[in-house]
Amino acid sequence: MSKPVVVVHGGAGRIPEHRWDGAMRGVETAAISGWDVIHAGGRAVDAVTAAVRSMELDPQFNAGLGGVLNVSGEIRLDAAIQCGRRLEMGAVADLPAMRHPSALVRRMLDEDCSSFLVGAGALSQAEEWGFEAVGTEALVTETRLAQWRAAKHEGVDEQRPVFGDEGDTVGAVALDANGDLAAMTSTGGIVYKAIGRVGDSPVVGSGLAADNELGAASSTGKGEDLLKAVVCQVALDRLHRGDMCLTAARYALERMQRRTMSLGGMILINPYGEVGIHHTSDHMSWAQMDDSLTKPLSGYQFC
Repeated sequence: MSKPVVVVHGGAGRIPEHRWDGAMRGVETAAISGWDVIHAGGRAVDAVTAAVRSMELDPQFNAGLGGVLNVSGEIRLDAAIQCGRRLEMGAVADLPAMRHPSALVRRMLDEDCSSFLVGAGALSQAEEWGFEAVGTEALVTETRLAQWRAAKHEGVDEQRPVFGDEGDTVGAVALDANGDLAAMTSTGGIVYKAIGRVGDSPVVGSGLAADNELGAASSTGKGEDLLKAVVCQVALDRLHRGDMCLTAARYALERMQRRTMSLGGMILINPYGEVGIHHTSDHMSWAQMDDSLTKPLSGYQFC
């Protein structure tokens, strides 16, 4: 019998000490937002959307408000959702500044449209549905502007973007009372990224994956290497082989580290509600809610 659960992350990396409290508040609030949907009898796809939406409103994270700037000084966003029932998905990449790309990809699940939209095409579809592109000025923070100015001053170009190590991409996975799984990931990408650059976050199998027969995962780290290592699909394949969630997440991340020398993190659940949380980076902010908890279980240190 499945045990409903919501797990969220706020990114893997080296989180500065002055950000610990804010990051923990952010993921705990997000977990509660997602769990409120499940507790009320809602669907997993709506739970992950609520959780990620909460973090898109929090400038602690790199998704929506507080997204990083590309080489041209613009916020461009990537996001994706997958429902495990029939593997439906919605994804956008290189989306001009919008408060909630999570809401857009969620809408894509309910519409007869393409599963993956990019740039001007994503914006056109969003506007047709009534979503508003608010512009970089509405979402940029002083912290992100300072990062961009520093990269520009140091002469970093789009061929050598600043990957950073603070870890602030966001994601969520959920299992509802009907046994349906869902996963979502949302990000602004990397500081001073090339125009048109897309990382792992909107790519099923790398940045996220959900399959009712296997599990649901959301990953975080250096997008180029998460793409190469298809970490979420590797983790789900390990679940299919009989691994427990923690073992599967550890295997996928350690394989990526061995093959690409890159660090990252993952949240993973199986169809029974077992949870695996693992990161090879110094930190990853995360939080979990289920029926056994009166407040979120959360952490940021190695687990």
